[in-house]
Amino acid sequence: MHYTYYAEIRHEETGEFGIYMPDLPEVITGGKTKEEALDNAQEALGLALCGRYADNEEIPAAAHKQGIPIMPDAWTISKLAVLEAFRREKITKTELAQRLGKQEAEARRILDPYHFTKLQTLERALEAMGKLLVISVRDKPRRTA
Repeated sequence: MHYTYYAEIRHEETGEFGIYMPDLPEVITGGKTKEEALDNAQEALGLALCGRYADNEEIPAAAHKQGIPIMPDAWTISKLAVLEAFRREKITKTELAQRLGKQEAEARRILDPYHFTKLQTLERALEAMGKLLVISVRDKPRRTA
């Protein structure tokens, strides 16, 4: 599961920088500087993707490959991976709780896109659904436009 989307950055009439994502039109943000706008875009992207899950909408793959690559922070990516795996696994919250050896209330919290869950718990939830969380480090993409 990849959550990299591409942003267009525009220098607005106000002097600020606006960020737009063609694949996720609800992501509109900006900042006084390019760097601030891009940092805000990372947060806005994570909120938009979690919002789509909360609204039971599909999370689209990035179709536009031009612009500045933006991805949510590592925790949000991990949470989204759990949510997507749960959706694809087609099990109940009760079944996930049983697989984890936890109460159903804990499974509900794990599956709440806005509830903070420890990374280790997200990793265990993925494992319970036959997935492996892999974290890698690579060079940061250049943020030029």
